[in-house]
Amino acid sequence: MLPLVSIPNTHSSISLATGRETPAGRPSIHSASRTFHLFRSRVSWLIGVLLCFSVFTTTNRITNGEPRSNSKTRIIPYTSTPYRPSTKKMGRRHPPLEKVIFFSILCPVGHWRGRGIMEWGSLSKYFHGIGYKCLTATEVDPSVSHGHEFQGIRRFREILGADDREFGNSLAFYFEDAIEEPDVASFKMTWYDSRRNAPHRSAEYRLYYDVALNPIIEKACPGDLIVIAKKKDESMVVLICKAGSSAEARIRFLFGINGDAQGRLFNVRNIDEADSNLDSFGFSLLEMLGIAGDSDLASDDEVLSKFATFPSTGEFSEYARSRAGETDPVSEPDATLMLWLDTEEWLFRTLERKVVAERIEMGFLSPDGTTDVDGFISFSLSVQNRRKSRAGRALENHLAEIFRKCKIPFDTQQITENKAKPDFIFPGIAEYRDETFDPNNLYMLGAKTTCKDRWRQVLSEAERIERKHLLTLEPGISSYQTDEMKAHKLSLVVPESIHPSYATDQREWLLSLRDFIELLPKQK
Repeated sequence: MLPLVSIPNTHSSISLATGRETPAGRPSIHSASRTFHLFRSRVSWLIGVLLCFSVFTTTNRITNGEPRSNSKTRIIPYTSTPYRPSTKKMGRRHPPLEKVIFFSILCPVGHWRGRGIMEWGSLSKYFHGIGYKCLTATEVDPSVSHGHEFQGIRRFREILGADDREFGNSLAFYFEDAIEEPDVASFKMTWYDSRRNAPHRSAEYRLYYDVALNPIIEKACPGDLIVIAKKKDESMVVLICKAGSSAEARIRFLFGINGDAQGRLFNVRNIDEADSNLDSFGFSLLEMLGIAGDSDLASDDEVLSKFATFPSTGEFSEYARSRAGETDPVSEPDATLMLWLDTEEWLFRTLERKVVAERIEMGFLSPDGTTDVDGFISFSLSVQNRRKSRAGRALENHLAEIFRKCKIPFDTQQITENKAKPDFIFPGIAEYRDETFDPNNLYMLGAKTTCKDRWRQVLSEAERIERKHLLTLEPGISSYQTDEMKAHKLSLVVPESIHPSYATDQREWLLSLRDFIELLPKQK
């Protein structure tokens, strides 16, 4: 599954698969009625005009038709996030102001803000609200712990109410980078006013958990991030992440937890329906936690009628691009890549549900009529492996199409030293094998949906190229890992929309896809 991501605003995460309206004659993935689309387009046009006025009067500070030289902020098409030019020496292709205005008028407001054309649901579908902070020693250290309760929970009254109540069937997860899957525990939580029988005294609420949570609490350390979320089914979810880990960055990104979480009191807020849209990354994370599932996704009749089974990855990637709607891979390669990937993931999930359901309905029986357990396990593993391999191939397919659109010469999966096969060689394998060709004009790019420790594989894939590049979709890689990458002369390329999940000092070092394309030689 793709670790795609969402841009967090102050309170939530917003889908990053940006795009415009589906062209005329092409079926839209949205299932809303034509009346709704017509209404939305008219309202969007009006708001777009107002946005134009805002751009002219405030953002770009126009003087005689040209932006003033001291203007440091611009609005890029398809997103409402202010963009501040990089301080790196390499340049960026800045779209002209009239192009920004054009798209602010023609694009639906939802898309202009960064909404994709897929419907992955929203956090508000699953959660009422969350509270978060960093754990203290009194909560995790047995020598000073105050017992089976969390401290600083006064603000939870906003989402838990004033009545005493129990939350059974609650789940807790502990995340750290050293393990593939989080540790899980099922437990019961109790919210109560310890002064309920003393009406002359002010309320003093406590959030108590039973001993079943101990295995998770024992792993935690002071400073670890804790998120306590109240679900719509009236159960609770506790997420604890090791401080400084990539897992902490992902959870922060998912829930839009910005800034410092230190302090004794929990920060508590409701999950607003209007500002909690998910993309495939957020949905996949909730799916891994057992909170969301494919049954929550809407179906798409066109992909089901077109394919009876899984096509080749190249064919499916091309089909996904045709369904994604208009986009500009030359001027906005980062947004285009995320749009194409998110579209393909959504369509694949739709087709997968049909294919897998048909196989399950056939049953798993051995020739002697007994249940074929091994056959079922083999089928389950094939489903998981298909998801992983398809995601990796989809990333390579869409990158290759962007490079072609940008007229970048390249070769893929060509053998270099020790039978290594870099994902991309620029300008090509012939130049790489030509000993007279200047190695300073050679580039290589590895493409991995997630890094973990596999980034080291890239280091030995093209010995003539000293500075390696690796593109990943993984948000919030820990600082100690990125420091090690820098020490090995590996530059990390991350789509622009994922940059906010990294620490400020890391973002100064990251390249966007557009940055990387600026480095490459173009076709003559």
